[in-house]
Amino acid sequence: MSPPIRSAGCHCPRVGRTSIHYREICPALPWGRPNISCLEIIVPPPVTHARGVRLRKIVSWARPSYATGLSEAVEESDFSFLNKTLPLSLYVHIPFCRRKCGYCDFFSVARPGTVLIATVVREILSELAYFCKKLPGLKIGTIYIGGGTPSLLTDTALKTLLRTLHHLSSRNGGSCLEWTIEANPESLTQKFLEICREQAVNRLSLGIQSFYPQHLDRLGRRVTLAQIERALGLIERLWPGRINIDLICGIPGQSRDELIKDLGRALDYNPGHISLYTLTPLADSDLARQVDPDHQDDLWLSGREVLETAGYRSYEVSSFAKEGHKCLHNLCYWTLAPYVGVGPSAVSTLPGPTGEVLRLTNPDSLERFLGGSSVLWGLEREVVSNRDFFFENLMMGFRLGEGLLVRRFIQRFGRPLPEIIPELWAGWQRKGWLRPCTTHYALSDSGRLLLNSLLAEVLEVLPDISRINLDWKPEALILDSQ
Repeated sequence: MSPPIRSAGCHCPRVGRTSIHYREICPALPWGRPNISCLEIIVPPPVTHARGVRLRKIVSWARPSYATGLSEAVEESDFSFLNKTLPLSLYVHIPFCRRKCGYCDFFSVARPGTVLIATVVREILSELAYFCKKLPGLKIGTIYIGGGTPSLLTDTALKTLLRTLHHLSSRNGGSCLEWTIEANPESLTQKFLEICREQAVNRLSLGIQSFYPQHLDRLGRRVTLAQIERALGLIERLWPGRINIDLICGIPGQSRDELIKDLGRALDYNPGHISLYTLTPLADSDLARQVDPDHQDDLWLSGREVLETAGYRSYEVSSFAKEGHKCLHNLCYWTLAPYVGVGPSAVSTLPGPTGEVLRLTNPDSLERFLGGSSVLWGLEREVVSNRDFFFENLMMGFRLGEGLLVRRFIQRFGRPLPEIIPELWAGWQRKGWLRPCTTHYALSDSGRLLLNSLLAEVLEVLPDISRINLDWKPEALILDSQ
């Protein structure tokens, strides 16, 4: 399987190149501002990195219609029908960083003052209150606080945010199964951990990226090895919950031995979950010109072997977990479950009043977001077409080792996948690109190496989907993946 791509700390998969390998395709996800109207698949020749400078072919499908504001999406719908579709997952975007890293293009502002932090948190909670008003039966199944760098919040702002979320998670008899917050080693403190623990946060995601100072420096990360070790020591002593460690491979100059040692040091702390991402530099940057994609592929495959040998299952292309430690929140995205996103650049995906899929996107602008309720936080609305929703199910589901659940797929689209793309499916079977399974539609190991190419084939014959049946029910899709 080819190395997945992600800007560490931003939790967003990237579009990528394809040849005999693939890199991830970018869906609409609530941690960043998506553009699902144009799927970019890099096809040979030439083989290239998605954010590189060489030529690429753009494969696109019909552009959805947008309407600024929520007037059509919310104000003209009573949304009472959503009460029976819950629980939902909640994403909270904290748009602050100590400094902008050269490889991350997700929305954040550097070096925020305490007044700005308090103002943004207050507006995030106001937006959340608005959703709660529109969804009076809201129950929260999972919470994810990402960024940005949530560990940069002041103690007061953090307490205010977490107390409100804690209260929300227990509304209507709800029970939050998983509550994750991101942190960076240089800003993680004992007080931060204590506040999170007191407010029932039960999962910490630590963005380490590398233990080698030269690689951290190349990434633009201003963190020292001493700060990383201090943070890990605090977690060992004070944190009773689950832990994820983020690492990056494919950094220019990084050797196989260095990556293996990075993984070994992370494994010394026995985290339940490790995310291993391939570096995605910004296009036309000096870092991008130094990247060797083939070397990145080799490094990632070596890393996967180390993690699987250590007992971590590759349950998704960039996610490795011990038994019982999968990230339930991310599984919501990969299984196309409904979610609410609040904060600048966050996204929500919800059922519309007549059964359509709505995607609501916050602006990647503090000025627009802080316009508040008078401008509905600058939200934009997209109606996801049935064809796009069908394709997103394949794009996301084939990322998972288990693939797409057959009964869920049939319930959503009315018939089995092999009947919708019969010629492609038969060809994939003949070539050994499918894993024999009666409960899931899943790619074989060789098929997953070709994921982008297979998705490009689907786009060429993408059928009209006359109807969809949203199976977003009280039992919660995330429970299927536990």
